[in-house]
Amino acid sequence: MGTAFGLQDCRIRIKLKAKMLEESWRNVLPTTAFPRERLEIGMKPTELFVAVGLVSSRREVKRLIKQGGLYADGLRIDNIEWNLSIKNIPLSGAILRVGKKKIHRVVVEQS
Repeated sequence: MGTAFGLQDCRIRIKLKAKMLEESWRNVLPTTAFPRERLEIGMKPTELFVAVGLVSSRREVKRLIKQGGLYADGLRIDNIEWNLSIKNIPLSGAILRVGKKKIHRVVVEQS
């Protein structure tokens, strides 16, 4: 006899697996910790993406914003005035992405 799972059981299992995958994914990402004081002020994308090493110059950041190739936590950055601050960073860290393959995590430095 097979075990019958209800729809609710399947949804719970899927959510649990997704959470486990996300946690393991975050453990292998390249990560940069910034001091809390620096993130309270906020960082513009031209400064942030160069500081973590995802791009080589501020000019390249500006070009990528115009082309729609920069993302923070899955949301496209479409404004040069966008700001990453303490308010935008979840406890697990903010995920920065350039294009499809360059990914980096930013966390608040624990003091």
